[in-house]
Amino acid sequence: MPRWGLTEKQIQTAPWSLTEEELSPRRGKVITDPVHGDVYLTPLELRIVDTPAFQRLRRVRQLGTTHLVYPGATHTRFSHSLGALRVVQDLLSAALLQRQGRHGVPDLFEQWLAKGENTYNEHVARATVLARLGALLHDLCHVPFGHSIEDDLQILEPHDENRDRLARLWAQFGPDLIEVLDRGKLREALEPLILSKGDDYDRKPWERVEYPFVADLVGDTICADLLDYLN
Repeated sequence: MPRWGLTEKQIQTAPWSLTEEELSPRRGKVITDPVHGDVYLTPLELRIVDTPAFQRLRRVRQLGTTHLVYPGATHTRFSHSLGALRVVQDLLSAALLQRQGRHGVPDLFEQWLAKGENTYNEHVARATVLARLGALLHDLCHVPFGHSIEDDLQILEPHDENRDRLARLWAQFGPDLIEVLDRGKLREALEPLILSKGDDYDRKPWERVEYPFVADLVGDTICADLLDYLN
């Protein structure tokens, strides 16, 4: 599977109205992570990482003050988000390839392929972009000591249902990048993955996310979020 997630034919389907320049690996970047090795970023993902809203995650520790007891526990929401992107791509690649294995079973991807290669490439491209960006942005709204002051002390509204905070962070992306995300309604599709416990949390998954399995890959029981954290 491509390390950047998409084949050339899938990029050409223009998922979420994104251009080849926004998805092409030739314009991307590789970041070396101490846990996962190389993390491959498309030009669009790199633009998101470079925003003030995402860069602030460098200063948000994953484990609060745990590093004062365990000196090695210094990882941040920034590195966790990059790791989650790498893990979600690994999970998605495994799902796409499972039917070619020794015990493969029919799946949704096979149903798409039965409708033609173009249909398959279009859906896989849209799901891949959504999964990668969902994993990258799933902790965008986190603040320092977030679980303590939000979940335990209930001083602030939790990060995964705080629409006002998300709106302020979107504004830090800048109008040019927001225009790209809004062009094909990609930002709208990402919000249920970032605000996973928002106002419509009780709705069925297929009513909230275009590709429900993407929500499972990003933040369910066995998911990119948890697997990166454990590593």
